[in-house]
Formats: sequence, C-alpha cells, structure tokens
Amino acid sequence: MRSVMRELLHKHTYREDFNLMATSEDIEHVFSYHPPTPEQAADLTELRLHMKAAAHAIQKLAPESPYRTVAFRKLHEANMYANVSIVLQGRSLK
Repeated sequence: MRSVMRELLHKHTYREDFNLMATSEDIEHVFSYHPPTPEQAADLTELRLHMKAAAHAIQKLAPESPYRTVAFRKLHEANMYANVSIVLQGRSLK
C-alpha cells in the first residue's frame, strides 16, 4: 500500500511537465499589467461578492482558531488566483 501511495505522490509531485521552461513571451504576458475588460470587471465583482460571503460564513460559523486563520488565508489566496485566472483568461506559466 505504501509503495502505491508513494508512486501516486511521485507522479503528481514530480511530473515531467514541471520541468518545462517558460518562454520569454509567457513571462512577459504573466508579469505584465492586464487591465480588466468590462466583462472581466463584472466577473471580478461577482467573484468578490461570493468570496466576501464565504468569508462572512467562516467568521460566523468557525470558532477562532489557527484553522480559521488558515481558512481565511486560503480563501484570500483562492480569490487572488481566481482574479488572475479571469484577467489572464486561463493562461499561465508552463
């Protein structure tokens, strides 16, 4: 059983595609400012409303603890990555 788990973890942690190099074009695109289009601005606003609702739910339902702190941080992180996904239209570094 352990060898199966080890093999699965190895496949999902050390996939060959992690060794691909980003192109200069990829780097320029990802690390440039991308003002949102009006449609993207609407999507970002909607996302922000849902994230705020989730944050309020965590604040209301989860007792103060290190786990609650992590939940807030992960929600914030998820919000940031979702924003980037919207503005970059799914494109990322390889």
